[in-house]
Amino acid sequence: MTSALTLGVDVGGTKILGLLVDADGAVLAEHRAPTPAGDARAIEDALVEVVDELRPDDGPVTALGIGAAGLVDGRRGVVLHSAHVPWRDEPLRDRLAERTGLPVTLDNDATAAAWAEQRYGAGAGSPDMVFVALGTGIGGAIFSDGRLVRGRNGLAGEFGHVQVVPDGRPCPCGLRGCWERYCSGTALEVSTLDEVGHWLAVGLAGLVAAFDPDVVVLGGGLGVPDTGLLAMAEARLPDHLTGAAHRPLPRLAYAALGPRAGALGAAGLARQG
Repeated sequence: MTSALTLGVDVGGTKILGLLVDADGAVLAEHRAPTPAGDARAIEDALVEVVDELRPDDGPVTALGIGAAGLVDGRRGVVLHSAHVPWRDEPLRDRLAERTGLPVTLDNDATAAAWAEQRYGAGAGSPDMVFVALGTGIGGAIFSDGRLVRGRNGLAGEFGHVQVVPDGRPCPCGLRGCWERYCSGTALEVSTLDEVGHWLAVGLAGLVAAFDPDVVVLGGGLGVPDTGLLAMAEARLPDHLTGAAHRPLPRLAYAALGPRAGALGAAGLARQG
């Protein structure tokens, strides 16, 4: 077995997915576990169990990458806040490094998924990409000239909590009218798929206006062809984008790597260090 092995773990609101990955991005092993509800220490324990399950007996693991749902300060290794997981100023990187004995890289889960899609998936070959992860909520990431745009504090890409309806539906983040309240799996509990498609077009128009990407990749649980959401958004995007008839529009694509993208990207980011 090759010595250049990394572990990538994607921690979402409902599941933890871990992958053992080689230097070429090939997945050698996979393990899933439910995300424990309501307790940060229980989630940490579940993460360590996933890592232990995946560690091989016949090859060293060089690093561990974590993709975490929420606001992540990757430089300090802290999850500042998560709307769907009980983390508040959680020093997850250092705690996991101590418990696993591995160098740990901590990043936002959507950022990790975007890295994988830009390297291996639907955004491969596109230097200017916007990634939108549409699941329980909305995450995202931006690539410009082939590089991740992280922002001053590493918090860029929190598209789901951009307000689209002033004084709108309450959000678990504490605000009202956030985009993900109208365009996500949670939104489907109170809206039709057609309404979600409308709000997807509204939000994507804002992202296209702001970042002018050559491709927008839609991932997450709802970012699959079966939903038909991209066709709805593509048809309605010009209605919400200034000068749409006089400018190039980006290609819209579904993510190619499926639910493995976050863990695969976390492993890749850990390899980069």
